Amino acid sequence: MARSGSLSEFELRLAAQRREDDRLDREQRKQDREREKARQQAHLESRQAEADTMTAAVQEQVTILAEVLTSVLSRPALTFERLMATPRVAPFDPGELGQVLAAPDWSEFAPVPPLGLNRLLRARYDRQLAQAQARLAAAEAEHRQRVSQRRRALAVAKAKYDRKVTRERVRAVQRNAYIADRQSAFAAGDPGAVEWFAGCVLKASRYPDGFPREHQVAYQPENRSLTVDAELPPVSVVPAVRAYRYVRARDVIEPVPRQENEIRQRYDRLVSCVALRTLHEIFTVTPAEVVAAVTFRGRVTTTDPATGRPSRAQLVSVSAGRPVFDDLVLAAVDPAACLVRLNALVAAGLSHGAITRCRVRRRRAGPSSRGGPPGRGGIRRVAASSGGCRTAARCHRARTARPFPMRHRAAGAADRRRDPAGRALTTRDTRGTRIRSPAAGRGGRRAGSR
Repeated sequence: MARSGSLSEFELRLAAQRREDDRLDREQRKQDREREKARQQAHLESRQAEADTMTAAVQEQVTILAEVLTSVLSRPALTFERLMATPRVAPFDPGELGQVLAAPDWSEFAPVPPLGLNRLLRARYDRQLAQAQARLAAAEAEHRQRVSQRRRALAVAKAKYDRKVTRERVRAVQRNAYIADRQSAFAAGDPGAVEWFAGCVLKASRYPDGFPREHQVAYQPENRSLTVDAELPPVSVVPAVRAYRYVRARDVIEPVPRQENEIRQRYDRLVSCVALRTLHEIFTVTPAEVVAAVTFRGRVTTTDPATGRPSRAQLVSVSAGRPVFDDLVLAAVDPAACLVRLNALVAAGLSHGAITRCRVRRRRAGPSSRGGPPGRGGIRRVAASSGGCRTAARCHRARTARPFPMRHRAAGAADRRRDPAGRALTTRDTRGTRIRSPAAGRGGRRAGSR
């Protein structure tokens, strides 16, 4: 009986140990699951944060492009005084040559004097003293040589610095004299001086990355008109990605493409902003007695789809007089609408490579070319392009570039078909539906069928 009791106690202890092991295993698995869940959550959050960072970078780039015009309105204008040079030379820094070398100290060489009156110790001390004095003399001689070398090197460095300062001052004096001459010629309306100063203004203008800086300036003193031909950025400057999203199922970050229509609209607005910005920068830095009107022509280097060769197409051409431009509130205008108000010539299809220059020609009121009443075709639009676009009413590019509203036919105007006898066969209503004329009769149908 005692043995059976001991076995039962052992079995109980063994069962308790198993239960404890199972509990510890469950707790370990639970902790592993929690750690794995935390790790996965941290991974998801890091990937999502990475996607958000990439999206924020794209949005910041889009914001910079949208503020190409408004960002320069508060900047101070460039003046001839700001172009004056000032010698910018750092103070002379001798470096290690300016550090004074410490002279040898006798305490570093003096031997320890002997204690007592022992003659042998005294003789040894005398020998050590003589050796110490010799080492001190050698150290002093070496110190004097090093001091002399430092002084010579310091003099050479100071002379080199003085020559540099002199060169900088001479260069600044020459530049200031050149700018003063340019300023006098600019005030007198000299074309070369006006073009030089306008070029300095455009060169100092800061644009975002990816913008070309090539430009040409021409000045006509007879009418005080300044013309700027500038290179515009390609359509690729507008980000083709609208945002970035994290796909958890595949653990990848995918770009969200931007709509082609949005890219085209943003690029068209960017071109308008560059044109207005150039006009603003020129009018701001030039007086009215020197520059009365400014013309901006923007071109972009593209590939001609017909030949495959590089070509420079003109995208925008706008001219404005100073009184008209001064009335504009550039901080609140819509760039495209402002160019329409200034009667600008803007090419359509900018982002598709189909560059078309459209012009508007006024025509005296008279009989319409379509047979309508006088005055219906008051403004005729002509599209000039390499593709031979001749029908103004069907030319999308001409309609996009028009600065004046189109004249449409009056509602209800009849589009009639007639037989050889002159009788009306059919009539189209305003919705384009063909209806049979009651006056046509049976013969009208036969004539129409023929």
